[in-house]
Amino acid sequence: MNYTVNISLPKLLADQARAKVKQGHYASLSEVIRTALRNFLMPDVPVYKMSAKAERKALKALKDYKEGKTRQIKSLDELDDL
Repeated sequence: MNYTVNISLPKLLADQARAKVKQGHYASLSEVIRTALRNFLMPDVPVYKMSAKAERKALKALKDYKEGKTRQIKSLDELDDL
């Protein structure tokens, strides 16, 4: 179950968090805050990071999606042709 919590942030933190969303690193400001809280409250939980190459590919895919540069496929076999 999710709970809604209202918080106040210094302008600098809010701007930095919004920038992460705008850059495509997070889907929403809520996701940024959840990640920050998780990192603060559960620092020993392992975090797996993408390689720089994988992150570039993911960000390009997100950009292409936002620009409508998508293609529908009918089966997973078609992924081999991309």
